[in-house]
Amino acid sequence: MALSLKEIVNNLANEVQTPMENLYCRWQDEKEYEDIRDYGRVLEPVIKKHGGKLEKMTKRPFGFVVIFQTQTGVVKVKFCINNTSFSWKRA
Repeated sequence: MALSLKEIVNNLANEVQTPMENLYCRWQDEKEYEDIRDYGRVLEPVIKKHGGKLEKMTKRPFGFVVIFQTQTGVVKVKFCINNTSFSWKRA
């Protein structure tokens, strides 16, 4: 039985939460010196594992946008993290 998009996104969120926390903390220290796109290279293998494609990293709020190809078309999902929360929503 195939997973729903919501289940896929929740599984991805569970797997990337800790790496995102680490990247967010690093970004706070290094944002003046590092390219935000380099952070996506860390997340790409996990995103691909869940059937998504990284579209872009975002600085404010810190996060990324993933593209999923579904039977009904393309769906974009934005993941964000800050000091108090980690969340996702359809973009």
